[in-house]
Amino acid sequence: MDNSGGNFEPGSAKLGNFINYYSFNPAQNRIKLLPSDLWKTCAPDDPYLCLDVGCNTGELTQALYDFLSVHIKREKLHFLGIDVDNILIERANELNRNLSGVTFSCTDALDIAASKDVTSFLEMHSRECFNVTFLFSVTMWIHLNHGDDGLRRFLKSAASMSEMVVVEPQPWKCYKSAARRMKKLGLDPFPHWHKMEMCQAIENDIMNILVNDCHFQKIFQTQMTTWGRTIYFFKRTEDIIFVS
Repeated sequence: MDNSGGNFEPGSAKLGNFINYYSFNPAQNRIKLLPSDLWKTCAPDDPYLCLDVGCNTGELTQALYDFLSVHIKREKLHFLGIDVDNILIERANELNRNLSGVTFSCTDALDIAASKDVTSFLEMHSRECFNVTFLFSVTMWIHLNHGDDGLRRFLKSAASMSEMVVVEPQPWKCYKSAARRMKKLGLDPFPHWHKMEMCQAIENDIMNILVNDCHFQKIFQTQMTTWGRTIYFFKRTEDIIFVS
């Protein structure tokens, strides 16, 4: 999860893994924009499972848990928050106030469907997919570090294990800001910065991947966040087909 909309250096962590992220972008900035009526419910006795990718220190994950606890009114609500940074996950576990409903794990999100921690979480709840996967401000970091193909792979993997995807893409201006500040700090440039074909219209590119390649449909978008981003909601239009 990134902080390229804040007042500090987004280029200083190449993966967007900032320890003080939520002091600059509090969880409630997003929660207050979320609709209350779009959360598809499963059978009454089935668990409602959510995945938060790039969870950082977990404040937003827990705020989402609290929000959905109110709006879906299910006892069996379970969240898995994942992040590539073990220090952030350690902090998330220290701050976890919902031990029975929220789990945090350090794992690489590039290929979610291949993650042992993710698949084990689903198996523990006798499920093959998540009801909702949240991608808050993670797409740029995947894109900058793994290129166009990496971003496609990431989105397809996330979608393959989800009934609904909620994504908050960083706009192109955030990419330029991150690359510029990497240079300013004298750090190596992002490996795919000059190779990416998806750029100026990156938000539309992400939507096209989810709609055309993953067979999802856009069902809602929020007003802009305080950082000038839009949160999009996509719902699966056909049965789950797992990607290899």
